[in-house]
Formats: sequence, structure tokens, C-alpha cells
Amino acid sequence: MVLALNVFLMGRRSNKTPFYYPVYKRILENSFTYCSKPEHADILVFGTSADFLDCSGMILECMATNPNIKITVVSEEPYWDMLWGGDFSVRSQSILIEGEEIKYTYLNHSTSNIFSFLKIPYFITTDNNFFSRYAMLFSRNSKLNRSEIESRWRQYEYHYAAMAQYRRGNEFDSVRESLDVYGLSDIRTRLTEALASDSSFVMGKGWPQSQVRQSLVDWHLDKLSCLDKKSRFISALENTHQVNYISEKIFDAFALLSVPIYFASDLHRIHELVPKSAFFNLYDQELDSAVMGIKRFNLNREFLDQYMHAQEQLKDIFCNTEHLDGERARVCNALIDEFKGLST
Repeated sequence: MVLALNVFLMGRRSNKTPFYYPVYKRILENSFTYCSKPEHADILVFGTSADFLDCSGMILECMATNPNIKITVVSEEPYWDMLWGGDFSVRSQSILIEGEEIKYTYLNHSTSNIFSFLKIPYFITTDNNFFSRYAMLFSRNSKLNRSEIESRWRQYEYHYAAMAQYRRGNEFDSVRESLDVYGLSDIRTRLTEALASDSSFVMGKGWPQSQVRQSLVDWHLDKLSCLDKKSRFISALENTHQVNYISEKIFDAFALLSVPIYFASDLHRIHELVPKSAFFNLYDQELDSAVMGIKRFNLNREFLDQYMHAQEQLKDIFCNTEHLDGERARVCNALIDEFKGLST
């Protein structure tokens, strides 16, 4: 369906929207025209409201040229919503730019169904490499029996591994309990500090082994190569807990044949994808008791059965390309519906 809507991606974080990723752009070009000049757009698309001020002059120029132009934030990052989104549960918002009220629509995990996945969480659909790598690794893992997994576990080089940026402070620990949204960067950092030792592997910006992983040619393949079958536990904590938000982190940990450390309330949708008892859940745990539980953790038959079941479930998800195609179609249809509403 062609909407005959012209869109322009504005702001440096607009590369974190479905409109930017090549796998989505190829589909969305059937329904939208990507403008080369913002003043020709019907809708300006931002990845976060934090980019408004950097683009304030251009926004005002576009509105002067086209008073009917619409502005929308399509935010795939609950972390940015928590930092900069104000009341990010509200769709219709406004901001003052040089004394002029600019109205915009905020589309995110809380205000739209764009990211309410069916089989595969949105972020995993943005790059074919996630799907193909998981298909291979979960197929491999699902062939292992209980004794083989247990034997490998005992021989691992590390007890704990984490690849994440060092972030401490109240701004990374905020809570919107009514939305079941929690900032996790602070507790993720404190957990790693508590578990860092000679038997751990820690890398990321701000740590002694400092590295901005997204600057690598293929940061995901680097992680898989670095930690495959090497660590008993891998931190899979998201930047933010939101029931529909699941990034690559927990899938990486399972794929690498490690036990994921995660944070998921009973409403979190990870429980639809793997058994609740197949990972170490920090939710409703004090940090000290969680650290002790990780240090003293032993594989037992009950856990291994659930863990192996998780590997089978993930193999079934990622070895069926219809799941990937269907999820991308769902995201695009949701975007079309949302933008159709913006244009009327």
C-alpha cells in the first residue's frame, strides 16, 4: 500500500529507527518516499526528542515552509526514553523551540504497538546476521546432552563475563513502576564490580579493558567469537527493563552456551520465549544475595532440563525464516497504520 507520504530522517540518532535499517528500508520504500531535503517532507522522523535542540533551526525552517509538516519520534530505545523522554507514556507532546510550541508524536514501546513482537523481538530483526548466527548456534547447542553441557561448564575459563559500558548514578537507576519500566545500567555495573575477579572477563567503555564496541566492524561477531563456550555466566542485563524490549543480549548468552543473568518481571515477554527457570533472574533480588547466588551456583538436573528446553525453543524460533519475515511485515504494517493516522 502506497501512502504517498514523504519522510525525512532527522537528528544523529535517527539511525536507530526502523526507517534507517536497510532490511526495513527496502520494505518501507513501497509505502513511503524518503526525501533528500527536509523541507519537502510530510513527516520529520527522529529517533529521540534529545535531538530536537540540535536540529531546532532546521525544524523551524521546515515549519515555515510547510505549516502542515508533522514531527514524530520513533524510539526503539527505552533507555533514551528514560533519560530524555519526559513522560514517555504520552503520545502527543510538545516542546518550546525559540519561544514557539512545536507539537510532535512520540511512538515508543509504551505508546504504540510497533515493538510488540509476535515471535522475534524487534531489535533482532534489524540485521540478518542476528538471525543466521542464532540459527547456527542454537542448532549446535540443541544437539548436546546433559552430560556434555555439564562437562563443558566445568572446563570454562571464566565464571562471569560482561560486555557493557560502565554506568553508575541515579540517572541510570530510575523507575516507572506503573509502566513496569526500570533503568538497569547502574545495577548492571554494580553487579559486574562485585563479580570482577581473575576468573571473570569484563570489557566495555569505562572499564580497564575499555572499548567502544559499536566502533568495531562487526561488534556482534566479535562478542560471539570472544566468549563462545568460555564463561559459565554472561551478563545479559538490558539498559532498561520494558516488557516488550529484548535486545540481543540474552540470546547471545544462550547461544554462547552460558547461563544468562537477566532481569525480568513476571510480565516480561522473555518468559514467552524461554522457560523462567532457564536463566538467573535478578528481579526482586537484593544485589548481595544475587552475587552470592551466582558465586555458589551449581548445575543441577532440574536447571539443565530447563536450559536444554530453552535451547530447543530458541532453535525452533531462529530456524524458521517465516518468523523473521512475518515480524518485519508486522513492524512495517504497524508503522504504516501509525503514520496514516498522523497524516489525517
